[in-house]
Amino acid sequence: ILNRPNILVADEITSGLDPSSLIKIEHALMHYLPNTIILSVEHHAEDNNYDQFYDLEVHFSQGQEPIVRPIISKPSGIK
Repeated sequence: ILNRPNILVADEITSGLDPSSLIKIEHALMHYLPNTIILSVEHHAEDNNYDQFYDLEVHFSQGQEPIVRPIISKPSGIK
């Protein structure tokens, strides 16, 4: 993260965090990595999507084409 990569791959980076901590992490990543593509494995992305941290979700099923769709965001109330 300190090197500000072009692409960051994260596996459940916010797993187990309370909503307040999760929002702080998401805001920090958006602030410090504004031009980074973040590929995140997240099992609860829709529940944890504050202030449009996630843009799209992709569902993979064996033997089927991936399904890509926009993901709904909710406001955190933090500016």
